Amino acid sequence: MIEDKNLSLQPVIVIDASNLIYRMYYTYINLSNSKGVMTGAIFGFFDMIINYVDKLQIKNVVLVWDTPSEYNWRLNLYPDYKKRRRIKNITDTKKIEIKNNIIENQVKIYELSKLLGFINLKKMSYEADDLTGMLLKIYKNEVKIITMDKDYLQFVNDKRKVRVYRPGIGVRKGYKVYNDAEVKNEFFVEPRQIVNLLAIAGDDGDDVPGIGGYAYKKAAVIINENKYSTFTEQQKSDYERNLILVDLFKVPGDLKLKDIEFNFPKFAEAQKILDELEIKKYMSVDFLRINTREFKLHFMKKFL
Repeated sequence: MIEDKNLSLQPVIVIDASNLIYRMYYTYINLSNSKGVMTGAIFGFFDMIINYVDKLQIKNVVLVWDTPSEYNWRLNLYPDYKKRRRIKNITDTKKIEIKNNIIENQVKIYELSKLLGFINLKKMSYEADDLTGMLLKIYKNEVKIITMDKDYLQFVNDKRKVRVYRPGIGVRKGYKVYNDAEVKNEFFVEPRQIVNLLAIAGDDGDDVPGIGGYAYKKAAVIINENKYSTFTEQQKSDYERNLILVDLFKVPGDLKLKDIEFNFPKFAEAQKILDELEIKKYMSVDFLRINTREFKLHFMKKFL
């Protein structure tokens, strides 16, 4: 049993839902029910939540969600942002099928998350990492972020007790924890300088191009030795544009109360869906301990 702490001191787990649904889809790609419905992403996602709640001994969980990249605010600055992820730009029929399967799984997971009583953060034109940055400006408690996305490493802060947990291969294979020292060890810069690193080297996953000729290690030399003066005029221009694209602390806009779903559980409805999906490992009441009513009200007050 996880002991209650004073609500003002309780830590929270922030889960990059969209990112991890994608990961769980491939981790459990061969899992389906007797009707042939692919259920791997759904099973893996909720199994991962229970796993982290147990391991970290934290029962407060917030899910942050992407909205369609076609409407991302960054497109006004750089139209090719996440170009390869937009379904209209995918021509391979197998990739289109996979994309649609992941979307179907995401819709079902989102529906279940509401019925199981999770707090959901979602805001049109913004990504999950944007919302996490907005959240960290308001919510000052200890935060454990679960994601595979290296963009989040800029949030790591030992003083603030913000850590990033990167799951291993397979949901039960543990995780790598990023604190200040581990970010520096792997990427050669301090967490807040991850922004500069990505602005120079680029971020292939988001179709943010580098400024030309810089891998992470070489980019880190520029940052650590303050050699920005070596950039050409074009590189300077691209670097300044990229800073706006990747700096999650300076995203335009704020998180409002209307962007947050404070769902109170409807376990009978959730159990009916779990039964239909033939996901037998968990009963819906296994999630009863997550996000108590008292914590939700405490969380809500932060945005009033």
